[in-house]
Amino acid sequence: MKNTEEIVKEWMQGFSLESERYTKKEMRAGLKTPDFKVYKEKKLQFLCEVKAVIGNRNTSNDTTPNQLTDDIHDSFKKFKDVNPEHSVPNVLAFVNRKITAGVDYLEDVLTGHWYMDDGKAYPFYVYYSEGRIKNEKSEIDLYIWLEGRDKVKLRFTGVFKKHFENLCKLFGITPAEVKNINA
Repeated sequence: MKNTEEIVKEWMQGFSLESERYTKKEMRAGLKTPDFKVYKEKKLQFLCEVKAVIGNRNTSNDTTPNQLTDDIHDSFKKFKDVNPEHSVPNVLAFVNRKITAGVDYLEDVLTGHWYMDDGKAYPFYVYYSEGRIKNEKSEIDLYIWLEGRDKVKLRFTGVFKKHFENLCKLFGITPAEVKNINA
């Protein structure tokens, strides 16, 4: 089984994006760093942190929302350390290794609502969305959810319009196609 970072790197290569790890010197500078700097034609496009969704789901204790909240919080700190002015987009990529989880978990945690098939929203996840990630979640411009090479979901916060437009161009999508979660 490929490691999580390799899966994300390979997926990004499909868009002619090259991922580069931080140097040892950069990591020794005392800052927390995300996993990659991502380039296209040698120009820095965005920073990327990669997380695996593994969770523990059973009827009495599903830890997936806690894990996602922890991952968002941890990633935010890394982005803030190396990109304090938010001069390039911050991207958080999740590789789902948990059969019973889907991108809806991420949406629930980011919005605070659980959405029924009929479109009704119930505020079951406000504890997470309005907790410690309340202000942090919107500092991440794009959330990528990978469930294999062919099943990829992109969720934008849309807070930083310039970053939103640039990321849409990089991934070959029009803004109208985007599911914006307004985190």
